[in-house]
Amino acid sequence: MIKANFELWKDVKDYEGLYQVSTLGRVRSLDKYIDAKNRNVDKVLRRGKILKPSYDKNGYLTVSLYKNGKGTR
Repeated sequence: MIKANFELWKDVKDYEGLYQVSTLGRVRSLDKYIDAKNRNVDKVLRRGKILKPSYDKNGYLTVSLYKNGKGTR
C-alpha cells in the first residue's frame, strides 16, 4: 500500500492573496510585486516563502502576518 502525503493550500481569511495555510499546518507568503528602490524598474517580484514559526509566551507556535503595514500574530 502506497501512502501519499498531499499538502493542500488555502487562503488565510482576511489575508487572501497574501498568505496561505496548508493541511499540514504550514503557513506561506505568496509572490508579490513591491516598489523598487534605486533600480531602473518600477516594481520588483518578491518570491513567497514558508514562514518560520516561533513560540509565544504561552508555548504556542505563532507566525506574524502583515497587511497594509500592520502586523498580527
